[in-house]
Amino acid sequence: MGLDNSQKDSINHTLNSNFALIQGPPGTGKTYVGVQIVKILIKYKSYWNSKGPILLVTYTNHALE
Repeated sequence: MGLDNSQKDSINHTLNSNFALIQGPPGTGKTYVGVQIVKILIKYKSYWNSKGPILLVTYTNHALE
């Protein structure tokens, strides 16, 4: 996926938590990491036996797109 260690740690923490917040300065890959997390959640949704929605909150529309 082309992730650095910090991004890998963020994904690992997010997938093993009920709640996660990703923050950092511009250009650190927050949006990219968020997209990767959503892709993983969708791909393995049945593994987590999840039937509910995925809620994403962003500060800008650019990140949401």
